[in-house]
Amino acid sequence: RSWRAEGTIKDDPQWLTGRKPMKRGYLSFAGSGVDSRSTEFFFAFRDLQLGGSPWEVPFAVLVGDQSYHTLDSFYVGYGDLPAFGGNAPKQGLIYNQGRTYLEPNFPDLDYIERCDILAASTALEW
Repeated sequence: RSWRAEGTIKDDPQWLTGRKPMKRGYLSFAGSGVDSRSTEFFFAFRDLQLGGSPWEVPFAVLVGDQSYHTLDSFYVGYGDLPAFGGNAPKQGLIYNQGRTYLEPNFPDLDYIERCDILAASTALEW
């Protein structure tokens, strides 16, 4: 948990507008207020009406059909976070207990084990 000592991540400049909501395939840090982002991020599984707050700024986008195929294969049966009416794992328990909480209580949960970063010249335009 040494990452906690590093503090939070400052918000990026907001480039989304009401006309350009967060799109399917965008990756964004999760936050709860100005400059509150840390290690949590999420994939937009569908177009979302997010992007109006300073911390709702995508930092990456999935590239290629294989990436979207992988996104569509994630298990989503637990739904959203409990705060949004779902049955997904509770963030505080993830922070405090990690896999000892997740594995027995959420056996169908998928884990990201690898991520390849493409050079900017190979990425698609957002």
